[in-house]
Amino acid sequence: MSVPAKRSSPQMTALFVALFTMPVWSSLLGRLVKGKWWLNDFDSLICGADHVRRGLSPYALQPVCDGINPAPFVYPPSIAAFFAPLTAWLSFDQLRIAYALLLLPVVAVTVWYVFRKAFPDMSLRWRALGCAVLTGSSLASGNVSLILHGVILMCTLNLHKSRWPFLIAVVASALIKPVLLTYLVLFLYQDRKLLSRTAFTAIGAVGGIAAFLWVSHGSGPLHTEWLMRMDQIVLTQQPGISFFAWASVFGGGPDQWPWLVLLALYMGVLTLGGLLLAEVTRLNDDQRVLLGLGLAHLLNPRLMDYDILVLGPFLALIALSARHAGDTAALWARRGLWAATSITLFFSMADIDAVKAAPLGIWLGTILTVSVMVIVAWRHRQTLRKWLRAMPSHLKDVLTFKI
Repeated sequence: MSVPAKRSSPQMTALFVALFTMPVWSSLLGRLVKGKWWLNDFDSLICGADHVRRGLSPYALQPVCDGINPAPFVYPPSIAAFFAPLTAWLSFDQLRIAYALLLLPVVAVTVWYVFRKAFPDMSLRWRALGCAVLTGSSLASGNVSLILHGVILMCTLNLHKSRWPFLIAVVASALIKPVLLTYLVLFLYQDRKLLSRTAFTAIGAVGGIAAFLWVSHGSGPLHTEWLMRMDQIVLTQQPGISFFAWASVFGGGPDQWPWLVLLALYMGVLTLGGLLLAEVTRLNDDQRVLLGLGLAHLLNPRLMDYDILVLGPFLALIALSARHAGDTAALWARRGLWAATSITLFFSMADIDAVKAAPLGIWLGTILTVSVMVIVAWRHRQTLRKWLRAMPSHLKDVLTFKI
């Protein structure tokens, strides 16, 4: 079954896309008109590096570097030391220009993937709906995650042929952003032998954790300050827009074991649900990659607004996958996507302090994703029972590398 195509004029489609991307372009336009600062997250990196080069602590809560407007530096001291030589060779303005020139093509590739990459039955309108969760500040901040996500995305374009570039990109990203190890879930959703999938996932997990421990290991006053900033800013003041943000609403956090248990359950349900969708609906290689990219975002317990640029086509894929549970399920999934993104768009543009649009949008998107997983599983419950009954023989086949 496929979603019936509805003809619409290019003008109406353009207006539709403009509406659901309004939180992005209106924010960027307003920033230009008002002359607001750009790339303040990148400023934090070069300011912290410059402080270390000059023998100063990079961990001031209100850092000051001439000519730039940095956010607080929250990376390990070794990261600042690594970039310190650049601040001796180039001025802050030169570094910002070089970074902007690097950032523009990376963002361009991401925009192409969101709006132009070919996926079955996925129109431009479907892709645009999920963009209601995005913000202009996610691009304007210039956070290094934008580069990391872009490089990882480019490595996925050829993932079905070669997995090593993607594996290296994810492990390297873990040096700065260990939460990006959730991207390893892409290996599990590939149409390959199961042992091969799990082996690459395990290699990436071990390599990524080892990489972060390597850069974060240390002692002395700078290391102590870094741990304090991690607790004060990363874990407390800025819990993100996903699981840790939801936990903070109820007074929970990453330092409380009940919430860590819930996080493990949450991640397990999403991971297995994604595997179910990939196998039961027989997604093609590109769809499996998109499924993995989206679930990697939802699995990230400290998701930030600059992490979710490809959320639009992912949510469209989830809604379209509901057709494998029947026409009624497909209809309600599409309605659910419309409702979730419209609500998010309203709160994003209304700017109501009591309701944060991004965490709400991610929560609604997660509810939609889990709901589709459940109804597809229920529709194919007979197939799942056969798989469970055959599990002992499947395990034997896995161990002999047959599946």
